[in-house]
Amino acid sequence: MAKRSSNEWDSGIDEEEIPQIPDTVLLVLLRDMNLTIVGKVTGKTYNFNGAGSIQDVDKKDAEIMLTKMSGKCDCPGSIGRSPYFKIVR
Repeated sequence: MAKRSSNEWDSGIDEEEIPQIPDTVLLVLLRDMNLTIVGKVTGKTYNFNGAGSIQDVDKKDAEIMLTKMSGKCDCPGSIGRSPYFKIVR
């Protein structure tokens, strides 16, 4: 089997031209509150300031954050359980 030199595999494409797959998702806070969260997986700190604030969040941390729900009961007149975050992108 013939050996190939490394330049035979060169595609001629600059690495900066190759699209990067993002490791983050954009989350929006749905509740009117200031919230600082330390990611359970990465240890990164995310600061949200009021409803509608948006942060880039590592995908590993976002999975857990998206499961966070408010409200402990589904009592009459209450809004029941609702998510804290929603994915924007």
